Formats: sequence, structure tokens, C-alpha cells
Amino acid sequence: MSSFRYLGLPLLLAVLACRAEQPPKAQDQTAPKEAKSAEPNSARQRALELLSQMTHEEKLAYIGGDRDFFIRPIPRLGIPEIKLADGPLGCRNWGPSTAYPATTALAASFDDSLAREVGASIGRDCRARGVHILLAPGVNLQRSPLNGRNFEYLGEDPLLAGKIGAHYVRGVQGQGVLATVKHFAANNQEWDRNRISSDIDERTLREIYLPAFEMVVQEGEVGAVMTSYNLLNGIYASHSPWLLKTVLRKEWGFQGIVMSDWHSVHDPLGAALGGIDLEMPYGQHMSPEHLQQLLDAGALSQEVIDEKVLTILSTIIRAGFLDRPQVRPELPKDDPESRKVAQRAAEEGIVLLKNASILPVERSSLRKVAVIGPTAHPAVYSGSGSAYVTPTHTVSVLEGLRQALPGVEVAHSPGLQLKGPLSALGLPLPGAELKMEFFAGRNLEGAPVASQKTDRIDFRPQEGEAPVDGLEAKDYSIRWSGTFTVPKSGRYSLVTQSDDGIRVYVDGKLWIDDFTVHAPRGQTEVIELTKGKHELKVEYFQGLYGAIAQVGLSPHTDAPKLGGEEELKQALDKADLAIVCVGYGQNSAENSMGQPFPGFWPPDWARKGDLVESEDSDRSFFLPKAQEETIKRVAKQHDRVVVIMTAGAGVSLEGWIDDVEGLLWAFYPGQEGGTALSRLILGEVSPSAKLPMTLARKYEDHPSAPYYQVNDHGRSPYTEGLMVGYRGFDAYGREPRFPFGFGLSYTEFRYGEASVKSSDNGSLTVTVPIKNVGSRAGAEVAQLYVVPPADQQKALGRPPKKLEAYTKVSLVPGEEKLATFHLPPRAFAIWDRGWVVPQGRYELLVSSSSRDPGVKVVVDRPAARLD
Repeated sequence: MSSFRYLGLPLLLAVLACRAEQPPKAQDQTAPKEAKSAEPNSARQRALELLSQMTHEEKLAYIGGDRDFFIRPIPRLGIPEIKLADGPLGCRNWGPSTAYPATTALAASFDDSLAREVGASIGRDCRARGVHILLAPGVNLQRSPLNGRNFEYLGEDPLLAGKIGAHYVRGVQGQGVLATVKHFAANNQEWDRNRISSDIDERTLREIYLPAFEMVVQEGEVGAVMTSYNLLNGIYASHSPWLLKTVLRKEWGFQGIVMSDWHSVHDPLGAALGGIDLEMPYGQHMSPEHLQQLLDAGALSQEVIDEKVLTILSTIIRAGFLDRPQVRPELPKDDPESRKVAQRAAEEGIVLLKNASILPVERSSLRKVAVIGPTAHPAVYSGSGSAYVTPTHTVSVLEGLRQALPGVEVAHSPGLQLKGPLSALGLPLPGAELKMEFFAGRNLEGAPVASQKTDRIDFRPQEGEAPVDGLEAKDYSIRWSGTFTVPKSGRYSLVTQSDDGIRVYVDGKLWIDDFTVHAPRGQTEVIELTKGKHELKVEYFQGLYGAIAQVGLSPHTDAPKLGGEEELKQALDKADLAIVCVGYGQNSAENSMGQPFPGFWPPDWARKGDLVESEDSDRSFFLPKAQEETIKRVAKQHDRVVVIMTAGAGVSLEGWIDDVEGLLWAFYPGQEGGTALSRLILGEVSPSAKLPMTLARKYEDHPSAPYYQVNDHGRSPYTEGLMVGYRGFDAYGREPRFPFGFGLSYTEFRYGEASVKSSDNGSLTVTVPIKNVGSRAGAEVAQLYVVPPADQQKALGRPPKKLEAYTKVSLVPGEEKLATFHLPPRAFAIWDRGWVVPQGRYELLVSSSSRDPGVKVVVDRPAARLD
């Protein structure tokens, strides 16, 4: 709903440039009108019958989640417990499962059928574990490379994100599992995500940030929608009737479940009237107590509660959850078929960006290969946060090459590492003699359940694992007590890493006091110690979710130094090929700071040190200093260097990209990534992926750069408007390092002339012959961009081009096929209180990237209003 009267397009756009559209402030409690539903009438009728048998108390409780990842059962009515799992990189939460490549890599495949296949494979993994609802996919756009969650999303273009997302959903739901599209809407940053308002004008919302959700709802027929943490134009997304009722239900006809993200509801009345059906992970605000108070006060009607319950019941009935067991015991939890799909997705999602005649590598030319860098081994398969899947197994780049190259020496070095105080975490304390005691409960009370001796504080149990017999996997405490001895007097760095509370006493003085429930984080104190023995007491308690307690002590230094030079030199000595693996997600001791940490939810020092891309934080545009220096040292010493980048979005490549011969962008390649990369390097597979985002030469070139992370009294304006990603690079004449849609192959393709046919409903069909003129089999992603008339670009603020169709064509040498694209009328439209096609002559560009000249054809379009 727009707050503007009809002004005509030029004037309207001028106003929009200065002002964000505000969703309506008034919150009506009328249940949303039903759109024409694909849902069988019998499902709704059955839900109504169940609703009539539920008690008032059962209704109030049903719209709040249960035990973090369940919808509560009502056994007496035959309503089963509904089990949820995080996604989208696999089926998380319920033990090890196949870890698939980052969904950004899936977008890089530009392959709808592969997206459906991956979705189906994850759906089977869910059925093997009895999961009913998968919390995936995420289709928020990559507005900035700094967003720590970019790896979960599907790139910078709404059409690509929507198509890949819709096919992923089709695959998941084809296996009898409901998918959940998230995070609705405009959650394009992780910094301050719970308090910041994404302020966006309506035209930009409609043309950029909402279409991917619309496609997943209408084309994918997704079963559930999850709201986002942020505010949208001053109203929390989970409280917005404009977003959840007007747009989602009335305009798009969505009939499924609208759930909140975990702890993203802030007000019971706002959420209840705004359109949330299910508050997760439990009814914190939409609790029976709060809802009853609102009912008693007349602020909320029983009809609103009933409609929410009815929506949930209708959705799970339609999905068949009341009529069959959800678990399929015949499906193995470590499924060989899932592993095959994960490997194929990795092979088709890794982008070859630079190749100075170095790839593919001939096996016969190799006697020694040096595999260098923090992401070379162990495997880095995922970013962090709720998308982090514990894999059934992994294959690192090092392991993949060693398996593929029997008889060839494959040497390894983690590269240069920044040696500082964190390197001492978990290591033996000097001369330490400590007793470690375990207690039930968080307060170190009563007699110890167990005790043991140790010389270090390095407590890192597996997720969900009890520390000792006699304790549960949560709500316990530990005390370490004893002495340590330092060899000389001086200043020492005392560091901790913990999840949850920790406090450290040295010689009876409390030096570190972090005794609260919190996610993994570190603390540092510099203390003066005299030579000799000192008393130490460390107390720790486990509260929510994970568990970790580490302490380190080392001589203090103001300037951490780079280490690992000798090992790097030895690995490079006499090597025929150097492969340097860098990027994010390195949570092992091989990382750039030499200190492991929990991969699921990294501590603050790992986030601030740019070791990870993760939910709940952003990262910088630059690799850690140790990684950049590693690449430069290798490139200086060797003339055959291939870099493998593990990152969900762009990083600075300047300072070394011109000095290496090859660059493969691996995103996060999943548990089979090492096998996939070795096959690509050795030419067993030809690269076919294309960039789903633009890689800039410098951060400031991104259209969002001046406005991203702006916090103007809680408001963050999206001032770049429509000019997101390649749209802005084109509009502002900025030369990217690698453009959207770009990717190299081991073969070559030639495009023929384009032809166009129109249909009675105004849609167009465009065909272009494509021929493989190289010597290897390969696949080409052909992309169709609509270029509006130049006068519209200026007068109406239209981007110079936008992707409106794509197709992937596989060809053997000499083969030619016809690439076919279908363009609906909306491909030419802009938003002006509805979809409007401005009259004019449009150019259709079919090309191999957003900057490739390609082949063109011109079409005339009459003015039309599509709604």
C-alpha cells in the first residue's frame, strides 16, 4: 500500500528518491481474506473440525513453538508433533547430515533443475530424520559484500534468486517436507539486525527486494514464510500488516504458515494483528498469558486466534502430516545419493574467474604440488550460524588432490599465521597442576559429580554431549583450581574463550569476570606476574546451546608477528604447481590466527578477525593480513599459482590478482568440495558456473557502500534505490573486477543471431543458437537482459539493464543447440502503484555475462498496465 497519491511516473520517482514509503500504522484485526486456494477444501474442512474440538487453552498454546524446533502435538485429537530443522545448506539440528554447498554456489550454477535436485536431496535427508518443515531457502539479496549471511542467499539479482529459490522449494516439497522462505523482508545486513530499520521506497521494494519472495510463493508454492529480524520502514517485519497481510496474503495469495524468526517478535498485539501465525521458538510474546490479557481487554478477537490455528492445521493437513509417519526408515542418514548430489552441486557451482593457460592441469606434468593456506585442510565446507550443518564426512582440497594424484607428492602448509595471545588458548599453562571438578547446575554447588587432573583449560565437548557421566548436556558448571609457574617476571596476556560464563582468579584476584549467559566470545587482560608459582582458579557454567571454556597465558607483545614461514618455504620447494586456499570459515587450528573455535557460532574475536562469514555479524571487505601476505609470498616465489577463494561474497583482490595465473571462486563447496575442486583442476569437469554477484575492484565501487551500515537514529536508508549490484555498476559507469554473470570454461562458445516471436498474451519467446567451438565438452549459461530505452533510463530512473531470463546449455565439441527464453509482459514493467510497461523500443541482449556485448534484438512494446 502506497502513501503517495498518483503523481505520474517522473514526479513520483523524484519523490521516491527523497522519501521511504511507510507501511500503514493502523493495525486492523480482521482476519485476512482468503485468496483462491490450491488447497483442497477437504483439508480446510478437516482443520475446522479439529479446531472445533480444541480447548481454548490448546488454541492459545498452539500458536507458540515448543522446545525450540517443534510445533506442539495434541495427541487426543491425532495432531502430531511437527519437527523443524534449519537449512538451507542441509538438514541441520538432528545429528550429522550431508553438508551441501552454500546456496550462493547453487545460484552460481544458474541451473533450475540442479536447484530442484538439491532441494529434493535435502528433502530426503529431512525425511530420514523425521523432519516436517525445513527452514529454507533464504532469498534476501546481496546488497553489500559485507553481510555475514550472504553465503546463505542467492546473489544480487531478484530474478535469479527467485527462480533458484522456487525450484529448490519444489524439490524439497516434492519429498513431503514443507519449505520455508526467509527472511521476509529486506534483511540485507547482519549488523544490529534486531534494531535497525531498512528504509526503502515502495518502488525499490517491489522491483528489487520483494520479487524473489513473490516467485517462491507463487511459482514454488512454498508452505511457510519466515519473517525477518529487522524493521521495515519503522515497523518490525514480524508486526507489519502491510507486508504480511496486504502483500503476502491478499496480493500474492499465500495460504501457508507465517512464522517469526527465533526471538524476532517484540510485542504480542503487534505480532497477533500484524499477521504472524506461529511465534518461534516458543510463545514468548504471543504466550497464552499475554494473549488472554488482550482478549479480556477487547484488544484482540477470538477470530484472530482461530484463524492462526486454522492456518497451521490446514497447512500440515495438506502436507499429509496427519496421515503418515514423517520418518522414512529405509533412507540412510548418510545417504550415498545425497553425497553424489552434493558433489555435483559443488562442481557446477565453482566459478573459474582467471585462467592464464594454467588450468586444467595435466597429471603427467606434476611431480610435486604445494597446497597452501588456511582453507586447504581440514575442509572448509560452510559459513557459520544456523546454516552450519555438521557433515557426515568431509573432503578437503588437500585430501581431494592426494586422492586424485597417486604417485605425486602433495605437500601442505597452512600458510602464514598471525601469532598472538589467542594462539595460546587451550594450550598447556606453564608448569600447571590443576584439578578439574564438575558440578550439577550452574552455580558450582554441592559435591563434585566427577573430577580429574589436567595441565590446561581446554573444554570443548561436541554439541549436545554430556561432559561426564552423571551430568546432562546442559546446565552444569566446572571449576579448575591449582597452580602454574612462569619462567620469568613480566607482563603476560591472559585470554579466555567461553560459551557461556567464565571468571578467572590469579592469586586470589578476579581478573576476568564474564559470568553470564552468552554466545562464544573472548576476553583479554594484561597482567604483571613475578617469576615462580601462582595460584589459579577458573569457574565456568554452561547455560544455553553450546559449551566451550578455554584459557591461555603467554608473554605479552604489542605487535603480533607472522609465523609459519619455514613450513611455507618447504612446501613450495621444487613444486610444479602451487594452489593457495584462502577465505573464510576456517575454524580449525590451521586458520590465520592459529586457534580453533566452534564453527556453528564463532566467538567475537574470530568474527572481528575476519576468519568467518556468519549469521549475527558482518565482515570486512579484506582478507586477513596473514592470508594476503601468504598469496603475495607464494606468487613472488612461484610462477604457477592458482588461488581458491572460499567466500560467499566479494573481497578485495587487489595487490595480488595480477600476480597469480588462476582463480577459482569456490564459495563454500560443501562436504564433497575437495573432490569437486580436484576434478575441476585436473580437467575431469569443465567449469560452467557464473558469478551471481559483482566483484568490485574496491569496496567504494559498490552502489550501497555510502549507505550500508548507516545508522541514523535506528534508520538505515537504502539510498541507492534500484541501483543494486550490476545495475549500479552499469548506471554509474564503474568497471568491476569481474562482472555479474561472468565465468570461464575450458571450451569456447559462439552465439548466433537472435530471433523473437510474440504471443497473443503479450509474452515473447527469444531463441539464439549456441555452438561449442572448442575442443572439450562444456555447458554455457546464456543470459537475457532487457535494456530499456535510453530516455527511460534517465527520466524514469531505470537501470541500464536487468536480467529477465537465463538458460544452461550443455554441448559437446562441434554441437549446436537453440537456447530458448520466455519473457512475460512484466519483464518490461516498472512499479507505479501497480505494474506498468512504459511504451518504447527495448533491446534484448543475450550474452555470457552482464558486461559481454552478446547478440541483440530490438522489440517495440506498447504502454500497458498489467494489474
